[in-house]
Amino acid sequence: SAASDVYKRQKLIITPTITQKLTDPSLESWFSATNLGSYTEDIAGSSTINRETTDPHGGTYCARMDIDATPSTCQFRQVAAHAIGFYRAAAWLKGSAGTGEKIAYGAETGSTPTNAEAYAALTTAWARYRRSTRTTSATTPIFYIKAVTAAGKSIYACLLYTSPSP
Repeated sequence: SAASDVYKRQKLIITPTITQKLTDPSLESWFSATNLGSYTEDIAGSSTINRETTDPHGGTYCARMDIDATPSTCQFRQVAAHAIGFYRAAAWLKGSAGTGEKIAYGAETGSTPTNAEAYAALTTAWARYRRSTRTTSATTPIFYIKAVTAAGKSIYACLLYTSPSP
């Protein structure tokens, strides 16, 4: 019938709109070669966070976290514009040696992770690491990447992403 022919030709296409919730997710804005512009850096000892131009994953720069031998604290974070609810977080990461580098990433409220942290053991090739989680506090979540075990090594980060889950 004509009505069933029309029905067969019509398709419902749903395209979700996903909005980035971080400022400078590609890590292109730096105040200096050692000061990441839109993020708060937490470093101790002789660990550093540096602007890296060799082999960034997209764009001109990536962040290189050089971890001292102790290893001392080395992380960067940013308040994400999220309300309470489910969201996705992702980052492109790699390590300098491909053995022993381990990072934690996700969201926290204050200094407390909103859920169990996601950990990743890195390789020397760029790879996308992602997770979905839920914020449960009225405190705005903070997206972070921090070195867990990487004494004397480097961790590279590029193209961060966080958005509400549809």
